[in-house]
Amino acid sequence: MDKATTHFERLAYACCFVEISANTPLKNYVHLEIEGGDKARIDVEYEWLPPTCYKCHCFGHVDSQCPTKEVWKPKEKCAQENITTEAHSINQIG
Repeated sequence: MDKATTHFERLAYACCFVEISANTPLKNYVHLEIEGGDKARIDVEYEWLPPTCYKCHCFGHVDSQCPTKEVWKPKEKCAQENITTEAHSINQIG
């Protein structure tokens, strides 16, 4: 926390630095336990947020500029199709 907040000099709002992760959504509020056991819900405002990519979960660029390349892979055969084919083959033999 900043000095003014620590010394209760500015009571309108508190400033603090937080570490955020690109893997989890940002919080709009936090729950705090205040001296004496009281609890409070505090709304969170972010002064600045870095560009965030939700494809690769990194800071520094957005989804449309993501350097990771998506590779096309053909779908594997569905297990249900294999079961049907095998059952059909058995009926033809027997």
